[in-house]
Amino acid sequence: MGGTEHQLGRYEESEKYYRLYAEYTKQLYGEKSIEYINALIYLANAEGFIQHLDEGCWNYTEAVSRLKGVMKERIPYMSTEEREGFWEPISSLFTMMTPYAIEAKRNKTPFSKSCYDALVMSKAFLLESERSLFDVVKQKGTKEDMRDYMQLALMKNQIKVLEKNYAHNTDSILNLSLRANQLAVRLAERFHDFDDLIGFMEIDYDAVKRALKPNEVLLDFTDYVSKTMGRKYAAYIINKVDKYPLVKYLFAERQIDSLGITRPDMFYDKDYAPEVLKLLWEPLKEHVAEGATVYYVPSQLLFQVSLESLPLADGSLLGRHYNFVRLSSARELVNVQKRTLSAKPHSAVLYGGLQYDLQPTDMNELAKKYDLPDLLMMRGEMARGDSIFRELPGSRQEVMQIDSILKANKWQVTPFIGMEGIEESFLSMHGKAPQVLQIATHGFYYTPDRAETVDYLKGCSDAMLLSGIVLSGGNAAWLGKELPDGILDGILTANDISRLDLNGTEMVVLSACQTGQGKVTSEGLYGLQRGFKKAGVGAMVMALWNVSDKVTTEFMITFYEQLASKSCMWDKRMAFETAKSIIRDKYPDPFYWAAFVMLD
Repeated sequence: MGGTEHQLGRYEESEKYYRLYAEYTKQLYGEKSIEYINALIYLANAEGFIQHLDEGCWNYTEAVSRLKGVMKERIPYMSTEEREGFWEPISSLFTMMTPYAIEAKRNKTPFSKSCYDALVMSKAFLLESERSLFDVVKQKGTKEDMRDYMQLALMKNQIKVLEKNYAHNTDSILNLSLRANQLAVRLAERFHDFDDLIGFMEIDYDAVKRALKPNEVLLDFTDYVSKTMGRKYAAYIINKVDKYPLVKYLFAERQIDSLGITRPDMFYDKDYAPEVLKLLWEPLKEHVAEGATVYYVPSQLLFQVSLESLPLADGSLLGRHYNFVRLSSARELVNVQKRTLSAKPHSAVLYGGLQYDLQPTDMNELAKKYDLPDLLMMRGEMARGDSIFRELPGSRQEVMQIDSILKANKWQVTPFIGMEGIEESFLSMHGKAPQVLQIATHGFYYTPDRAETVDYLKGCSDAMLLSGIVLSGGNAAWLGKELPDGILDGILTANDISRLDLNGTEMVVLSACQTGQGKVTSEGLYGLQRGFKKAGVGAMVMALWNVSDKVTTEFMITFYEQLASKSCMWDKRMAFETAKSIIRDKYPDPFYWAAFVMLD
C-alpha cells in the first residue's frame, strides 16, 4: 500500500504505510532481522520524499548500523555460497545512500560518514571475506583443512564449467553442488570462532582517515542509477583533518557518452580530454592541493580511465601535478603496501617469449618436471576453440633484458622462456611465491556475448572464466586438440589464479593485453585483477587495452631499468611513472603509453 500511494504521488500517505510496515516487521521478525532493516530503508526513502530528511537520515543510519551488526554475527557461520546468497539482495541498499545524501544536501555531515562507511563495506566485500577465510585456514588450520578448502575451490570451478551446458549437466551440477555445500558447511563450522574472519569489516571512515598522512587525499568514486538520467557518478573526498567525508556529485554517464568516445585511449586525446577533465576533475580539484598524494578507487566506467594520464591544456599530465595511487578498494590504503620493494629476499619469476604451439608429447615430458598437488592439477573440461595465439617476439627480448637487470643487482631470477612456460610451472608457485612476478604473454577478456564467437569460451558467463592469460602450449586446447590425461592446457583463467596462494608477491607485472579489464560490479572488477588480489598479491601493473608488442617491450625494460636506478631505488611507483614519461616522450600518441596502470 505504501508503494501504491508513492506511485500515485501521495507521499504523506505513503510514509504512514511504510511506518506501519516498519513497526509490524519489527514485531514479527525482531530488530535484528533483514526484514526490519529493509523496512527502515523503505521508510527512510518515503521520508525523503516529504522532506522529513532528519528522520530519513536517522533511519538510514540505523539500518546500516543494524545490518553491520547482523553481518558480524552471521558471516562467520556462513559458507562462501551462503555469504553470496545473503549479500546479493542487500548490497544494493548501500549504493542507495549516496544519492540520498546528495539530494538531502547532507554532503559533509554525520550522515555522509554513515554513507561512506556503507560504501567501504560494499566494495570488495565478498573478495575480502573469502581472503579472510583463506588466511585463517592457511595460518590456523591443519593440512586436512587446507585440502578441504582447495577441494571446495576445485568443486566450485567444476560447477562453473558444467554450467556452460546446464541442461545436459543438470544431474552432475546438482550432485556436485550438494557435495560442495556439505564441505563448505563443515569448513565454516571449524573456523567460525576466529575474529580474523570479520576483521576486514572494522575498516570504516575513521580507519581510512587515520591511515592518511597530512598531504594525502582519498577519492573514492561511486555510482548509482537515476530513473531520469541513467547512471550517475559521485566521489567521497577524504583527508586527514575533516571530521566528516565530503560527498560530491560529478556527472551522468550520458554526458561522457555524448562525447563520442569509442575507444578507451581516446579519453587522453587532446580533442576529448578537456571535456573529460571538466566532468571528472574540475569538481574535485579545489579539494586537492597541488603536489598532494591522491589515492583513488574507480567505479564502473572509471575502471577504464587512468586519472594520472589525462593531459591538461598546457600539455602536461595530471599526474605531473599530483602523486596518484590507484587502489582496488580503500581497505588497501589501511593495509597499505610499501612503496619500495623489500630488501630481502630478492626473488623474481619471469614469463616471456613463450611457445604457444607444442606437441602433446612435449607438454607431457615438460609436465613431469613438476610434482603438483592433485587439487591444483584437476580442472573441468572446457569446450574447444578455433583461434590461435601467435608468438610475441618482443616478449623474449623483454624477459632476457629484465633477467640481466635483476641478476646484475644480485636477484635470484627464474625465467620461463619458450617451451618452459607451461601451466604446471605457474601452479608450482603455489605457497612459494616470488617477490616479483613478470608475465609477458597474451591476455584475454570476453563478455558473455563476445564469448559466443569463441568455441573455447562459448557458454561461459562467469567473468573469472572469461579472463585469463595464455602460457606455453596454449594453442593445443584452444584449437581442440586432445591432450594426455593429467596435462594442463596452458589457458590460465582468473578463476584458476584465484585458487593459488601467492602471498608474498609484492608486485605482479602483467605485460599483456586487456589485463586491466573485466566485469564491472558494485563489488569491484571481476577478472585478472580480482584473481591475483584474491591470491594475495600486492601491487599490479596492467594494461587497459590491446598494446603494441614492440612498445610494451620498451616500456617494461625501461620500467625495470628505472626500478634498479639510483634515482628510484626500487620505488616501484616512481619507476613506473618515470618509465611512462620516457615512453610518452618517444611515442606521444596516448595509445602507446596511457594503457599501463599500476594498482595497489
